[in-house]
Amino acid sequence: RAGGEEGKGGEKKKREKQPQPERVPGSVKLFAGQCGREATEADLTAVFSKFGKILEVKLIEDKTTKKSKGCAFVQFANKMDADKAIATLAGVHKMAGMVNALALSYAKGEQEKLVAKLFMSSIAKTATKEVLEALVAKFGTIEEVHMIKDKTTKAFNGSAFVRFTNKKQAGAAIDALNGKVTMEGAPKPLVVKWADADKKALIKSPMGQQMMGGSPMRGGGNSPMRGSPMRGRGSPMGM
Repeated sequence: RAGGEEGKGGEKKKREKQPQPERVPGSVKLFAGQCGREATEADLTAVFSKFGKILEVKLIEDKTTKKSKGCAFVQFANKMDADKAIATLAGVHKMAGMVNALALSYAKGEQEKLVAKLFMSSIAKTATKEVLEALVAKFGTIEEVHMIKDKTTKAFNGSAFVRFTNKKQAGAAIDALNGKVTMEGAPKPLVVKWADADKKALIKSPMGQQMMGGSPMRGGGNSPMRGSPMRGRGSPMGM
């Protein structure tokens, strides 16, 4: 019997060590609170699928009773659709039988994964978007390249934002390019850093105002350069 129990315990440990399935690049997981204990995964899918492709809805269950705790994880195929869902539903939409509205936020750890945006300067002013994409694409999947233009002349000013699928890819680009590569026609090596680095200095500078759409950021240097919507009651959770 003891051997049998050890066997069961061993099987349990093996199950616990099984790796999580690989995430779809660019996907975003939300934590949804105030769903109601009676809400099913189908109910939640019907609500959230109006905003974009849903990859997974998983109810969070009590470990002992296996019954829903009234909250869930909702995984969207991309951040834009996830943000639309938060902006529209959080603190507003009420699930059947619920007094409180849905509480939505990024699941624990998602914010860190989303911080994959770089600021690059000392780029050759003759470089095109295609040239810059070719330079950074070797480090991972590129989701966005934004060439910053002079507000007066509208000409490319030698700086850009580049967003990768994840932070690991962005970090590899920094390690390989920052201060080590000089583009043809550029006066000095590339400067490649996280987009929120030296935030206070950037916000006060003309370049910082360009980043923020032409006007200084309100609220001081502690405000995020790109807001992360987290609305409604409840707190983000991770798996």
